Amino acid sequence: MGKSDEEKFCKKCFDGFIRNKLHIEGKANWEEVLKTEDEPPDYFLYIENHKYAVEITSTQVMLESLLSHQPVRQHTYRFSCIRLINEIKRKAISDNLLKGKYFVTFHAPLTGDNYIKEKKKLRNSILEYVKKTRCHSSYKSEGIIQDGKVVCIILKYNNLTNDISEVFTGIKWIYSSNNVDEVYQILKHAIDDKINKFEKKAKPETSPKILLLLNTYEFADEKLYRNCILKITNYNFFHTIFIVWLSGDGFLLHSSKFL
Repeated sequence: MGKSDEEKFCKKCFDGFIRNKLHIEGKANWEEVLKTEDEPPDYFLYIENHKYAVEITSTQVMLESLLSHQPVRQHTYRFSCIRLINEIKRKAISDNLLKGKYFVTFHAPLTGDNYIKEKKKLRNSILEYVKKTRCHSSYKSEGIIQDGKVVCIILKYNNLTNDISEVFTGIKWIYSSNNVDEVYQILKHAIDDKINKFEKKAKPETSPKILLLLNTYEFADEKLYRNCILKITNYNFFHTIFIVWLSGDGFLLHSSKFL
């Protein structure tokens, strides 16, 4: 089974970090682990004569779907919205409709048995708004309703640039006790889950282990992660834990000395 885009992205970020930030002597070499089952590691990393088992995962933040009321991973939802907006933007440019700056604010995932049909309806509704507001310098926002629920709100902001941007609702004070606990639970789940998978391997993995964690939770920062890991007792199972931001940057949350 080939590696996912998420796994390749995290590998690239960490590789850049150890080369450019840690200035590790010697060339770092990666070996992809081909597997048919969800068993760690994803890669082996070789730095001079040292071998590390690298496992990659992402934060598991779940949202409720508007249509099916089933849980949906937050970053799956967000990436699907971004793809949809890019698709709409290409169509609007191709049809010479895009004249101005638009914001589409999403409220919750749109999934269910009729997802493809509902997605097409949403796409057509957004394009219809863009078409009817083409000659206006700005235009009042409109809610797009499907199955009796507001899926998103679209607004024409001005005529200075030609673009459509996605916005996601949700405002929190990231250092509130509730949010601190949520980040703690996210981090603890990721660590516990991967430790459990390593320990269940038929053939124990003896190499030092590195966990690359892609953060998809918008209400977390480095300070929060550093505070939360102090409450987790088993993080030393990993030689290194590296947090990857969606921007491509990252930081060492925990690490023993390399080499």
